[in-house]
Amino acid sequence: MNDSEEYNRILELINTGQIGTKGYNVDNVRTYVQLFNLRNFQTNLSEDQKKELYKIYVDSYYAYKDKHRMKVNKEYNKISESIWSQFGKNNEEPVPVDKNTISRFLVKDNMKYVDHLYKDYKSRYIDKVARQTDNSDRHVRVNIDDKLKYPFKSKIKRDRFKKENPGVQMEKQIPDKKLKPLKKNFSRPSFALYPYSWEIDHIHYKNKAVYLIAININTRYVYAYRVEGRSSDESRIAIRQLIDDEEGLFDNPVKHIRADGDKGFQCLPEMFRNIQFYFQSSKFTYHNKIVDAVIRTLRNALGPRSNSYWNGFHDDKIQSLIDYYNDTYHSEIKMTPIAMHSDVELEWKYIRQKTEELNEIKKKQIKAGLHNFKKGDQVLVYLDLSKTSKSMQKRRRNFDRQATFIRYQNGNAVVKLEKPVNDIELCEIPIYFVKKLFS
Repeated sequence: MNDSEEYNRILELINTGQIGTKGYNVDNVRTYVQLFNLRNFQTNLSEDQKKELYKIYVDSYYAYKDKHRMKVNKEYNKISESIWSQFGKNNEEPVPVDKNTISRFLVKDNMKYVDHLYKDYKSRYIDKVARQTDNSDRHVRVNIDDKLKYPFKSKIKRDRFKKENPGVQMEKQIPDKKLKPLKKNFSRPSFALYPYSWEIDHIHYKNKAVYLIAININTRYVYAYRVEGRSSDESRIAIRQLIDDEEGLFDNPVKHIRADGDKGFQCLPEMFRNIQFYFQSSKFTYHNKIVDAVIRTLRNALGPRSNSYWNGFHDDKIQSLIDYYNDTYHSEIKMTPIAMHSDVELEWKYIRQKTEELNEIKKKQIKAGLHNFKKGDQVLVYLDLSKTSKSMQKRRRNFDRQATFIRYQNGNAVVKLEKPVNDIELCEIPIYFVKKLFS
């Protein structure tokens, strides 16, 4: 059998869904190695032919899975609507139901949906009851006899209140510095010290990750890989595809990857031993800000209904968007991402330029005394709460939390908060958001 016949034989197996002996597995796509280790797929074809066949296999797998998912979603929505119509929608007062009641609506094959159907009904039930409830009954009542320090920070209001209520204890105030000049003057430039460095993160659709975004830190070149969640298996498949794409399109290796602390990423160092991984999970630093920025750009480019395009059914649109991004002038690198990504000498020139900027910023930080903190120093800190559950909390002061300085780490400061935030006591924050607290 010649190469052409062998190629067509395997292509026929893929197109007819004959993966192994059991057909497609709806839950898992096989890796490159797994696929060609199957008995029917063991072949002496060239690596280029194997890569081409593997790409066809992955595309056909996802097309098959999309079709299966649409069928499942249609069936699920029908059951959910039936339950809501009987107990909630058509009743003047919706009826609370439990999982046992819901399970009576399901055949054996659909019992796996019980928990999701229960959560859906509970959410709709609470929403309907809340709309029927008089708002006045839901006001929080405060005991006027409670002893409360005057909490508001406006100096004019505080002085007036203190004059009118001389016996009331006032909350201690410490003067602040404004944040924007600090961030502008002392924040480090965003770049990687070496080429072939990447940041990765997920784009979420209705609390489910459907795309893994990978961006080269220096060149700003972007890939978007469709995934079925944030599991280690899905992350491994996406990173393997990143490695294959970089090798096939640019003849580049992937040497460094920076990511947050997702569990699905934590296993990657064991799977890809030739790549250096860096994980940063602090909620109060600006780690992974390059990939965060490109995700915001991609969402904004799709307009007000951007989330609906990241649901796994518009992959052509998403990939077209990525192509536009890679071929559009980027103000940070002063060229298009595809131009810099195709020439490593341009990337090295950018790295040298940013290294000089970094050295200047370090000199400013040292001159401002930001490297003079010692373990045990009492400090006042500002925490950026945008990635916590308190992101919408109103704040009237900038440096508003007392803490103890512990050490320097990754160019940031590690401090121990006097009052934990979201059960976090020890946290890492930018050093320009720390200042000494003088008694």
